[in-house]
Amino acid sequence: MKKWQKILLGFFIFIGVVLGGSMLATAGAAEAGEAFWIELGEGDLVEAYDMTSMEFKAEADQAVFDDFVARFNLTTFSDLNVSGRSVKSEEGKTWGRLSGSVMLESGKNQFELTLVKEAGEWKVFGLNMSPPNNAE
Repeated sequence: MKKWQKILLGFFIFIGVVLGGSMLATAGAAEAGEAFWIELGEGDLVEAYDMTSMEFKAEADQAVFDDFVARFNLTTFSDLNVSGRSVKSEEGKTWGRLSGSVMLESGKNQFELTLVKEAGEWKVFGLNMSPPNNAE
């Protein structure tokens, strides 16, 4: 194998390790976020609320959560597309972020879901929604 081929092979192995490590590091947060959306889609708001963090629950009780879900009609989602995900540690906490789009009855909405790791489990800390984009 020629020197340039070895360098190119090494580069691709390095990229594979970096991308694989990134996907592995964010897998838990992504799974928790997708499970949260599934519970919403099935209309199980009690279970979805149980997937939220202690800090979230301190700010919003089940009724406030249910009102938010109803306002955005989140139980009607039919397609979830996660286009970004990340994990970082800051101030002694591990945070995850998922972003993407969700197709609701009212149209396609962009979302950002923030998660926090509590006692080894990923919990929903916050959900930001954009107005629907009916052009798509």
